[in-house]
Amino acid sequence: MKSFVYFLILFAFFTSCCKNNEDCPRSLKTFWTLSPIKEVYKVGDTISVSSKFSRYLDGYNLFGKYLGKFDLEGILWKPGSVIWRIDTTFNDNSEFSLFDIEVEPILDTAFNYKIFHYSNYGNGLVGEYNYVNDTFNLEYKFVFTKKGLYLLENGSSASSDLHFQYFTGLCRSEPDIDVRGILNEGFHNNAYLLYESPDTHFSEWMTQNLDDRFYRHGMYCFRVVE
Repeated sequence: MKSFVYFLILFAFFTSCCKNNEDCPRSLKTFWTLSPIKEVYKVGDTISVSSKFSRYLDGYNLFGKYLGKFDLEGILWKPGSVIWRIDTTFNDNSEFSLFDIEVEPILDTAFNYKIFHYSNYGNGLVGEYNYVNDTFNLEYKFVFTKKGLYLLENGSSASSDLHFQYFTGLCRSEPDIDVRGILNEGFHNNAYLLYESPDTHFSEWMTQNLDDRFYRHGMYCFRVVE
């Protein structure tokens, strides 16, 4: 009899835990916009990228269930942008970010977004959002200086350490948050160009799961010609 009561207590405990976990936000979405939207650009063309969203963001649990809006005022998102040339192989530095090398960034001093040199991965852009009138905001531009096939990524490094930042509704038992960057409202973003890359990281591995390996990272693929 004691063992049966003990089993009921354990069952109630774990059922409660599971139910509570279903109410824990585990995923948030930030939003990015790129313009003009094209497949082919010319050397000298300028692309504008911006990210703007309210302090109130939709939250989802581990299973993708919508949980409502959460107040993210005060969160440090730690945004970052990198750009790769993918018409080469890994041995030719296809995973080497080319900002300020083959791509010239145009950075507005009104925003805290600057060139950062990664010891093994080239130059990226990092910084933080401006926060004005309950809105997070960030903008930058870049100009093509060489032809090639490129892949741009925009995201947030807060995905790895957002559990150090508390917001109302965050479960202490489930502190890890996946921050997804959604570019152009989830438009296809020329993902089919990945198949042209001789590097199997892009043409095979990434295309096997575009939702998780491309779209959730604010990615955009394009070609530059002379």
